[in-house]
Amino acid sequence: MPELPEVETVRRILEPQLAGRRVETVEIRNPQIIAYPDAEQFAELLHDQTISAMSRRGKFLTIHFSGGDRLCLHLRMTGQLLVVTADVPVEKHTHLLLSLSDGSQLRYIDVRRFGRFWYFRRGEADNITGRSKLGPEPSDPAVTAAYLQEKLGGRKKAGRKLSRKHCSIRQWSRASATSMPMRYYSPRGSIPEQSAPRSLITTGNGWPKRSRKSFPGA
Repeated sequence: MPELPEVETVRRILEPQLAGRRVETVEIRNPQIIAYPDAEQFAELLHDQTISAMSRRGKFLTIHFSGGDRLCLHLRMTGQLLVVTADVPVEKHTHLLLSLSDGSQLRYIDVRRFGRFWYFRRGEADNITGRSKLGPEPSDPAVTAAYLQEKLGGRKKAGRKLSRKHCSIRQWSRASATSMPMRYYSPRGSIPEQSAPRSLITTGNGWPKRSRKSFPGA
């Protein structure tokens, strides 16, 4: 499963390669990945759309179009998005191909076929994907030490378990929950608001990666 930082990396790499390009053809090789609407209508709506931007919410990626429509997707376990030239051989397990106006193609490859795509028209509410239930981003300024103290105070479970159940930060993965800056999480109690050095990043058991000596008596 791609973790949240990896999904953000995908967005940052793909957005400059997609912005301003127009979708000329849509080839759906496996309708199973199209969650909404049906595959035929999905292709019709997507055709001739011009990509304006790409965003991320949790592990969901959204491709925005100039007319206000948007394409939402989730890579799930093994999904990959690649921008390649049209002459590159199509790999096995390629389920969606979008030919773009600059001669490139956006291809979706997924060995296990768990990934899903949703297409929403301009102004159409998203009551399907589950994004509306996500809490704040881990990097949101609202996620402070005081916020976590309020949500987690007095609890003794591991931080990665509490973050999902009690903090309403739904998109925290195990990796992001256990590699939080130390000002947010510590096995020794509350941490001052000031930022900690980069060396003070926790591992899965709550201790700094570089040395346990960072905590007196550890």
